[in-house]
Amino acid sequence: MLITTVEAAKRLGVNRRTVLLWIQTQKLPAYRLAGIWRIDDSELEEWIKKRRVNHGK
Repeated sequence: MLITTVEAAKRLGVNRRTVLLWIQTQKLPAYRLAGIWRIDDSELEEWIKKRRVNHGK
């Protein structure tokens, strides 16, 4: 399922502009469809998991 940058920002707890910056700097995978950025929900979950920090392990 594809979600909007607004939905991704809410999930990540950041501003929409931050999500757009991450997309533009290729830090966050996204698709531009009909001029609107969309993010694959499963790719976002994987992106989040890759950035998880394990403290003390």
